[in-house]
Formats: sequence, structure tokens, C-alpha cells
Amino acid sequence: MFRLRVTSPATLDAKGRVKLPSTLLKQLGEGSDSDFILKLDDERGILRLYPIKVWNELEDRLNNELDPFNPDHEDFMSLFFLDIREVSKDTSDRINIPNYMIDAVGLKGEVMVHAYQNKIEIWPLHKYEERKRVFSADYRDLSRKIFTSKSEQGGGS
Repeated sequence: MFRLRVTSPATLDAKGRVKLPSTLLKQLGEGSDSDFILKLDDERGILRLYPIKVWNELEDRLNNELDPFNPDHEDFMSLFFLDIREVSKDTSDRINIPNYMIDAVGLKGEVMVHAYQNKIEIWPLHKYEERKRVFSADYRDLSRKIFTSKSEQGGGS
């Protein structure tokens, strides 16, 4: 499992490519796979980039936990696998983002690459700044809500 901790600006070039930050590449590890799954997250208006190893583990988990003959599970899987694209970084450590994904989230010019745990997000800069502003105001309440709930359930220490 990766332990990613990167927040770094990047630029979407005229050909729809984003150079992955060197700090992210270092955390992914020397010689790591150059293949990723790029997923459109309509709900948040961002792109999620999964190292292929992380994606495969996620897919395995879904295959083990969901019943393909259960209509609700089938609907979930169909929606989950909607709007994904396999991408590879090139020799300049750039990934090419399909135009429909660029348009769907409003990427242009400066973007923000935000990686934590084993997740990599690509945000339009204006959405990242707005989310950060709103989230900063709610962070304390959200933390209290999550950790109070966990301790009440016996999940805290």
C-alpha cells in the first residue's frame, strides 16, 4: 500500500497532458508501474488517478464482496466502472487526459494534484481553492463528528 502525501500544482498543457509532480513519483517508488486508471468523479468534479496496483486491489475487493447477480450490486458496479480510462505516463512523466474528462471537470491551465494515503486527485485549481476554504471552516466539526462517532462505537482508543 502506498502512503502518499503530496499537494502540488501542475499544469494542463494544450495537448491535455499533466506532468506528475516529482514528489509524487518519488513516493510511488523508483521503477513503479507507469500505468494508471483515471476515473471521473462527477460528484466532486475532480479526476481520480489510481496506480494500477491500487486499482487492481480495489477491483479484487469489489469482485469478492459484491454479488454480480444482485441487481443493486450490478447497478453499483456498472456505475463505478463508468468513465474510467487506462492511462500511462510517458517518458516525461506526463499523463494524457481525455478531452471529455477535461471538459467534465473544467480543467484548464493550472491544476492541483492532491495525493493522500493511496489516492491521487486532480483538481481544477479554482475548485481546489474553494474546497480548501470551505473545508477549513468545517474541519474541526467534521473531525469531532468522525472521532466522537468512532469512540462511541468502540473504534477509538
